[in-house]
Amino acid sequence: MFSNDPLKPQVNLTLSAKVNQFATYPKKIDLYGMVGNQISQTVEIIPNENFPFKIESSTAHPGTSISVKIDSNDKGYLLTVTNTRTSPGRFWEKLILKTNSKIKPEITIPVYGTISAKN
Repeated sequence: MFSNDPLKPQVNLTLSAKVNQFATYPKKIDLYGMVGNQISQTVEIIPNENFPFKIESSTAHPGTSISVKIDSNDKGYLLTVTNTRTSPGRFWEKLILKTNSKIKPEITIPVYGTISAKN
């Protein structure tokens, strides 16, 4: 920090803070498997007790390779993300969860997939 004090024109400041996490959820979801097999992953979203919220809707963008099912439990939510591709290849989707929270009205989770051909 700069000051007008001629004896200490510059002072170093150290700041620290405790940051509360809004919710516990995965930073990404990976789907790997072979064409024709059921490929899905179930993940938990657990709201911080200081920031309660409800998931109001979910959307996948572009929405061509996955489907999403949301169930609630006593801790929060279970999301089951399932591959819908019928051909081999890689994909990237963005799962967008709309919440009723003013702090974080949207949770975005990237979904990566690699679907292999049968040998």
